[in-house]
Amino acid sequence: MEKGHIPIQTSFARIAAVIAGLICVVTAGVAVTWSFAGAIATQTDLVEGAEFAVGLSPNDPQTHFALAVLADQSFDPTDAGRSVDHFQRAAALSPYNYLIWIELGRAFERAGDAPRAEAALRRTLALAPNYSIVQWTLGNFLIRQGRLDEGFAELRKAAAGDTKYAGPAVDLASQLFGGDLAQIRSALGDSPEVNATLAVTLAKQGKFEDAMSVWRSMKIDGPNETLTVAGRQLIDLMAAAKRFRYTAEIIVAVRPEGMIVPAIGSVINGGFEDEIALTEAGQFGWRLGTGTSPLIGQTPSQVRSGQYSLLLAYRGASGSGVTRTLQQSIPVEPGSKYSLSLAYRTELKTSAQLVWTVTSASDNSPIAATPGLLERSDWTTVSVEFTVPTTDDGIIISLGQTECKGGNCAINGEVWFDDVVLTAR
Repeated sequence: MEKGHIPIQTSFARIAAVIAGLICVVTAGVAVTWSFAGAIATQTDLVEGAEFAVGLSPNDPQTHFALAVLADQSFDPTDAGRSVDHFQRAAALSPYNYLIWIELGRAFERAGDAPRAEAALRRTLALAPNYSIVQWTLGNFLIRQGRLDEGFAELRKAAAGDTKYAGPAVDLASQLFGGDLAQIRSALGDSPEVNATLAVTLAKQGKFEDAMSVWRSMKIDGPNETLTVAGRQLIDLMAAAKRFRYTAEIIVAVRPEGMIVPAIGSVINGGFEDEIALTEAGQFGWRLGTGTSPLIGQTPSQVRSGQYSLLLAYRGASGSGVTRTLQQSIPVEPGSKYSLSLAYRTELKTSAQLVWTVTSASDNSPIAATPGLLERSDWTTVSVEFTVPTTDDGIIISLGQTECKGGNCAINGEVWFDDVVLTAR
């Protein structure tokens, strides 16, 4: 009778397979537990729920982090210490996660432990030295500790790396230094991002001269999205404040797409060689008022110079809300003398009178007006001299209809304009 024997290799293979299977089951179980615990930790808003998650998965930094956050938000005074403890556990279990170290530093500061708070935030800086949120958090901590130079050094780096920090940095510096521009600029440095934001902030505060001082200090070499965005904000703020020369200067600097670039004391497209837009293109350039008459457009049929003149064709309509105005805002030097001249040709039939007026761009008060246009005339030049009020740096030149004699104010016919020129005297 043959003796039986066990195939050793086959048995070892089976044992190894069983062990491997057990390892997989255990690993899967651990993974499921971690996953389940993590899900609880991220979805619960109760300290008790986070505690349960920690019990399920005590070696998972996510569960400790969630418990720390919820304990910090608790109204129970005893939870403050627990919050710090669990932030520490989370940092120990995930030592290279800079976000956990940020929260640990904040927790230490809230607990009144400044040295350990700084150590944690310095650890964060070592892990992520180029991240703006890290620089911003450390900078604010140092400022709260009274170490302004060190703190603003970090804030400058944060704002340079991410423009969303520029505004808060400017606000903080303004509060700390009581609006002292020299100290604010010294603290914030000279980056374009910070200076652009500072200029906008000053303009919002009504400090327009200071805003322009900061704006002019910046070097604008080629397209820059940050400066363009800030420039558009400044343009709107300066225009709303009736600061026309400042508005024009900023437009010239950033040249926003679609916006007409002006010049101080000059009419834009005075020869009407370029088409007049139906809608206003920015703060300057020709604008047409609402109404149904006259029809307005370029024409080559009658010109004083160049290839085109501007034709206005009236078809009997008149009155407020019907007759369209033609006007242009122009930045000028306060208190300076100018002469407005233009050429016109008319074939009109009307009891009304058309005139060109000069008014203040700040309050629409009248400054000067040309003589009324003749009803029928070949090319004729008309002009008027005036002095800009010392309180104004913008004027509006416009074509309008004066009061007419008799009850019929209808205008019929055509008028052509060319060579509208403003000259300094």
